[in-house]
Amino acid sequence: MKMNNLQKVIQGTAIGDTIGLPMEGMKPSKITKLKWTAPLRQRLLFGRGMWSDDTEHTLHLIDALTLSDGDPARFRKVFSGRLQFWLSTLPPGVGLATLRSIIKQMLGFHNTGIFSAGNGPAMRAAILGALFPTDHQQRHSFNRIHTELTHSDPKALEASELVVDIAAAFTRGETTPDLNEMVQVHSEEWVNLIKTATDCAQNSVSLNEALTQLNIRPEKGVSGYSYHTVPALVYIGLRNNWDFEKTLTELISLGGDTDSTAAIAGALCALYPNASIPSDWSNQIREFPQSFAKVSEKAHLLSNGTKIRMINPFLWPVYLARNLTQFVIVIGHILMRLLPSPIIRIFIR
Repeated sequence: MKMNNLQKVIQGTAIGDTIGLPMEGMKPSKITKLKWTAPLRQRLLFGRGMWSDDTEHTLHLIDALTLSDGDPARFRKVFSGRLQFWLSTLPPGVGLATLRSIIKQMLGFHNTGIFSAGNGPAMRAAILGALFPTDHQQRHSFNRIHTELTHSDPKALEASELVVDIAAAFTRGETTPDLNEMVQVHSEEWVNLIKTATDCAQNSVSLNEALTQLNIRPEKGVSGYSYHTVPALVYIGLRNNWDFEKTLTELISLGGDTDSTAAIAGALCALYPNASIPSDWSNQIREFPQSFAKVSEKAHLLSNGTKIRMINPFLWPVYLARNLTQFVIVIGHILMRLLPSPIIRIFIR
């Protein structure tokens, strides 16, 4: 069955998220020693993967769009409620800005955005470009609402808008959209960053030199700062012609905020015209209370006009159990990183 755009975004986000999660926070030198990108695959537990907030926020954002029926005020209210539900299930690894924002929402504050330029909005934004590829005003309106709900720094909005517009261009069938044109109305710093990223890709500038020009320290990896993440993935995507496997492999090998960078890149690469996604990556995702296949099936039904929730709030106890399970697994991964690389490779191949 041919995938629709909703399914493509979910699949790309989930694959990038599940593959990148085990390497989150690691330096590129450590990833190289472990040989975890040769080949690239899920490595969270016995060669399987679970997703994190990147995928979950995308699913909640889809529900907010569905339940609001295009009403901006209701969309904000529903998405806020979904974020509060998500936090109540005790997810491991909540971003500080997102955490503070959701707490403010719970306390009834109206202006809940935290002055932060973290990856939160960008990691969930691609779905808006896929759903509104020809309606610039609508996709930007919804993007501003969900971005400013949690992040008030204009940099976060600039980054998420570019993700949305690239997703829209790929959905329209464009293979070489003018990214510099997309950012012309934004700050001079952002315009220069994207121009640097596109110039480096077009001129075949080396990886380390390009990262340095983008104000990223190659030895540290790509951070969760959206002014690092999005320019880096633009450069990596362009230099690999947005090939799904090549782009994710190179981006994850850089280390840093690997689950979010790979989730964003995965969503965009999946929407790229005639994208090819390795089937074994989607087959190795293990989730509950609903499987990856079930989520994909729901996306298919939604695209055909059936109103259905991607995440059922009535399953709160199961989501709580799921997150506690993942927390234990993640802590185990973090502790295992303290061991020498040869020993780690024995347990995680």
